[in-house]
Amino acid sequence: ERQFGSPSSNDPRKRWGMINRRATIGFTRKIVVEVTEHEVLVGEEPAIPVGHGETAEQLATALRQTIEMHARTWGFPPQNFYWVPALQFIVHPGGNSHYERMKEAAEAWELSTSVKSANSAAEQTGGQQ
Repeated sequence: ERQFGSPSSNDPRKRWGMINRRATIGFTRKIVVEVTEHEVLVGEEPAIPVGHGETAEQLATALRQTIEMHARTWGFPPQNFYWVPALQFIVHPGGNSHYERMKEAAEAWELSTSVKSANSAAEQTGGQQ
């Protein structure tokens, strides 16, 4: 079993983004993660290039850093809360192997995940993504 590390190596409580030090309640926020054959898009953050022989650990590190950057755009959570990202993966053709490795990392970080294919996502939005 691979170990992907916690979101922040100095914070064992798995806090993301801006932190209220006395927070005790997780506040879940959805992040859409688009996975294609050649890149991963986390929200509006710069793309993570994939498909160039990166290891699962390298992909997990890039994903963790990008989720952290995105979570920081949320600012501080409400008092007594901390952010908990929930990843909604949208997998495009050729992206399934990348998705599987990222899902494993997200589970190691105890993040909730959901997945849909890009085709079904397009159908649900009337063809617009």
